[in-house]
Amino acid sequence: MARKKGWPPGLSEELGRYRIQFLSQHTKAGVKYRERLPEGTTLAQAKEHLHHLRDLDRKGELKWVNERRQETALQKYWTVGEFAEIYMQHCETENNSPKTLERKARALRELARWFWDIRLEEITKVMVTRFASERRAEGLSPRSVNIEIGQLAHLLNVAHELDYLATRPPKFRRIAEKGTKKPTRWLSHEEADIGLAAATSKGPVFRALFLFLLHTGARWSETRDLLWEDVDLNAGLVTFRGENTKDGEERMIPLLPEVIEELAGLERFGKYVFMRRYKDRVIRMTRDGRLHEGYPWTDREKGFNCSPHVLRHTFATWQLREGVGMEKVQKLLGHSTINLTVDTYGHIVAQDHVDEVAKMYRPARKVHLRIVGEKE
Repeated sequence: MARKKGWPPGLSEELGRYRIQFLSQHTKAGVKYRERLPEGTTLAQAKEHLHHLRDLDRKGELKWVNERRQETALQKYWTVGEFAEIYMQHCETENNSPKTLERKARALRELARWFWDIRLEEITKVMVTRFASERRAEGLSPRSVNIEIGQLAHLLNVAHELDYLATRPPKFRRIAEKGTKKPTRWLSHEEADIGLAAATSKGPVFRALFLFLLHTGARWSETRDLLWEDVDLNAGLVTFRGENTKDGEERMIPLLPEVIEELAGLERFGKYVFMRRYKDRVIRMTRDGRLHEGYPWTDREKGFNCSPHVLRHTFATWQLREGVGMEKVQKLLGHSTINLTVDTYGHIVAQDHVDEVAKMYRPARKVHLRIVGEKE
């Protein structure tokens, strides 16, 4: 959103339309009021409307857009197809990565067959339930269907936020994914040693990459885009910037001495940390971290292979088993909520507790050995 010089506080412009946003002082003190004005509204009209809203707030009579059922600022009813382009433009302004934008566009193409010509306010829970049933009948997994339902829900929420949809959209029920989620895989210390040896044989940058992923729990996208300016080897800290993290929040992770040593020994080819020589040129790591023959820590003879995300799971598992609290692990991983961390790793802590209890309360049993062939 852009606020131009000379405009009153609370008035800005976004995607060619004026937007009003300010904190209520009297009607709902501290609650933010938002309204997106219709296309064709002039600057003078927008200023006058803002003045009118602030005056209503001073009187304690301010009504939010979704409360003004007969006073909606909408000039027309929008279909999903009509709003989809505006939605994608909005996502671009939210600094979504190209990969995320492509995923959203792909999901919208799938939704088009069911919802493209339907007005936003006409989409109901029953309609979405039927959609989910048909997608399951086509062979789609519950997780994939839930992703599409989530995409539709996000589109409607954005439409409401931008005032293209007057009323708050309903909450859609997801399909139960019990039994369909793949178990979380992590490495034992012996497996990690195999991977480290294999990465070392490929070169110092791959050894450093393996240790960095294993001991920071960083996502591959965060690691691939890591800049030298965000690594403080003296302080032993790495900073993941908000524009590269999944939740948009900046976080700092301490580095182990062995990781600091590996990073300090790397040859610096440019602003990115993990770069390497390839034939006659210098390149960054490929999109998924693979070489032509697979991940650089693959050991085919020993049957070992894993993705970068398994190293992230390993970091979290090792932390929890060392006694680090769940909330601390959430912060280290950059999870948006503690629930996500508990859902992913809660069973690890629970199983460890079961094992400890079993050791403490296992009854002592006398074992009588008998030599084979000995008479009773």
